[in-house]
Amino acid sequence: LSAGLSPKETYQELLDLQSSRVPFDVVTGKRLYTNMLIRALEVTTDRTSENVLSAVLTLREVIVTSTTTTQVAAKADMKLGADTSAVQNSGVKTPIPKNESLLSRLAGFASGG
Repeated sequence: LSAGLSPKETYQELLDLQSSRVPFDVVTGKRLYTNMLIRALEVTTDRTSENVLSAVLTLREVIVTSTTTTQVAAKADMKLGADTSAVQNSGVKTPIPKNESLLSRLAGFASGG
């Protein structure tokens, strides 16, 4: 009868996961961690717990990004040549309403605004 992998097999799987450098997810009772890599793996072994794998894993989150290729205008088509650059995609801009104090809102209501 076997209850799963032996401590030696489990330790080897952790080492293989660390050396593969493939991001994985970690699920705990409180949170889901995505895109994690094993940064360090420490194992404690003594005579009383030789058949138990007691390990401390230090993990690191990997931030995954992507790039795109953009066509730019030819230098001959640019007004100032090297000084002129093509339009850049600077992302999505979302306006944030300004903070307005309660006192200024009350003053606005009092003045009829």
